[in-house]
Amino acid sequence: PEIDYDADADFCDHHKKAFNKQGRAINIMEEAKVNGLDSHPVYKYLKSTFDVDDLDLGIPTVFLITPDGDQIEVHHGATARDIRDYIYLHLERDL
Repeated sequence: PEIDYDADADFCDHHKKAFNKQGRAINIMEEAKVNGLDSHPVYKYLKSTFDVDDLDLGIPTVFLITPDGDQIEVHHGATARDIRDYIYLHLERDL
C-alpha cells in the first residue's frame, strides 16, 4: 500500500523503514476508544480493575499483564525506558 508520509508528520523515519522492509508484515488495527461510554471493552475492564474513570491521554499509561492474565499492573506517566528497565529487572529477578 502507498502511504503519504508527508500527510502524517508523526510517521517517523523508523516507521518508514520498518514498513518498507521486505518480508515484514505490518498489521494495521482499527482505532480503539479509550474513554467514554463507547470505549473498547479491554480498556473498560482495565480501568475498572484500577478504579480509573478516564485515562489522561496526555500522560502515558502502560498496563502490564501476565500471559495468564492473573496479574495486572498499571504504570502512569512511565517512559518507555522506565517500562523496559522494570521488565528487565523482573525478568532477571524472577527467572
